[in-house]
Amino acid sequence: VCRYTACRITESLSLLWENILFDSVVFPRHIMKKKTKTRCAPMSPKLLPILEQWKQQWAERYGRPPEKTDYVFPTYKDVSARFSRQWVDKKLREACGRVGVEGASLHSLRRSALTFAHSRGVQIRVMQQISGHSSLEQLQRYLDCSDEQKRQAVANGFG
Repeated sequence: VCRYTACRITESLSLLWENILFDSVVFPRHIMKKKTKTRCAPMSPKLLPILEQWKQQWAERYGRPPEKTDYVFPTYKDVSARFSRQWVDKKLREACGRVGVEGASLHSLRRSALTFAHSRGVQIRVMQQISGHSSLEQLQRYLDCSDEQKRQAVANGFG
């Protein structure tokens, strides 16, 4: 969810099944960092089948289909409780350590989603609307550019 909507991990962990729509993912304002307004991200055609498969696995794991008010990502034992950001961060770092990946964090998912969109030519204002950044300045801090992108920019845009 973080990779395809550029949301924060806490926003993803706070999602209920009622927030997952066929055409969008709704992040209610009460789960947002600044809690100012609800954000709606269009549903990625890559994310939809992943969530549909997870919904089937969810039903198998918990012995019933999920209800609208159930967490999309509940704890192993309690569908009315969600994992903490700290617990998920610890598990990600353990998994990265096992495969030799250094420097990854939960926020890397948000950063990579935005950097990937930027490299594909998505307008920065559109990325701001999807990611929920309050300013373009804040969003730009997330955007990395590769050496190849710099070479292409000089070749195509500088004289």
